[in-house]
Amino acid sequence: MTGFRECSVADAENLTAWLAAHVCCKEQRVDRVREELLGQCRAEKIEPPAGTRIGRITGSALQRADDTLTARISGQIPPDVQKRMVELIAAASDDPGADAGDEADGREVFAAIRSDPGNVSLNTAKAEAAKLASITAIGLPGRLFAGIAPRVLAGWRARVTVEAPSHLRAHPDEIKFTLLAAYLHCRQTEITDT
Repeated sequence: MTGFRECSVADAENLTAWLAAHVCCKEQRVDRVREELLGQCRAEKIEPPAGTRIGRITGSALQRADDTLTARISGQIPPDVQKRMVELIAAASDDPGADAGDEADGREVFAAIRSDPGNVSLNTAKAEAAKLASITAIGLPGRLFAGIAPRVLAGWRARVTVEAPSHLRAHPDEIKFTLLAAYLHCRQTEITDT
């Protein structure tokens, strides 16, 4: 007898909670989460669940961790900052060909923030300074992402990169504010470093 027991429903729930609290808050890659799950099963002398059940446990843990983190981050964003974030994407166009340089009416500030800098020149430096000023004007709290793993932050940034503004507007507030804050934080760092 090896001393291992079959994975019960209670074990699966405990493993999901453990993964969400200790692994998924730092690691978003499914293969790494799966490895950690299997390691925890060995440590607790639980027979590894079947493949589909492992998928459900890891998926549930990733979702639970994401829900916890987005609630935490969005809860730290003051209402006036949330209002400015909504205004930033309120009239943003889904058309990637929209003129990112036309900021006179403020409708395409978000497109300008998302745009690449281009070749080094005085005009590029001015455009990057304007992007930085637009991001700074939002007023994100300084230590908003303290304790958030870089992989998680990069994942949120990547989601905003591929989503159209209309999709961002459609998210529930907790997700919308977390994704936008992560994107703006990352862009601010990138523009400053560049």
